[in-house]
Amino acid sequence: MGTDIENVNLQTLITLRRGDRSLEQLARDGGDVPGQAQWSIYARTGPKRVLPDPPSIRAIARALRVSERTALHSCARSLGIDVSEHGAALLSLLPTGVSSLNRNQLIAVIAVVDVLVEANSASK
Repeated sequence: MGTDIENVNLQTLITLRRGDRSLEQLARDGGDVPGQAQWSIYARTGPKRVLPDPPSIRAIARALRVSERTALHSCARSLGIDVSEHGAALLSLLPTGVSSLNRNQLIAVIAVVDVLVEANSASK
């Protein structure tokens, strides 16, 4: 069974996407921002303490050939931030016209979902 690349931390993402490239080559592939020393920190196991800045996240995505969203989420997971998509199943079932709902309609939909979630929680 393969690893879901959308649900890994930064160190694992680097391991999966690095191939035979050195950290120096990853830095070059990302445009040298961040530099090799920072890539070394990213590649190390263990918790991270700081989220990379936006240019670094873009460079990580470019170097690892993943979306910026994947890079951002892997960085967040490295900090222990939960970025799981809890509502993904519901979102995938919404009709295509949902984006045309106005603000009040969206508030009404959210209110209905809130009531259903609260009722479900109370019944457990």
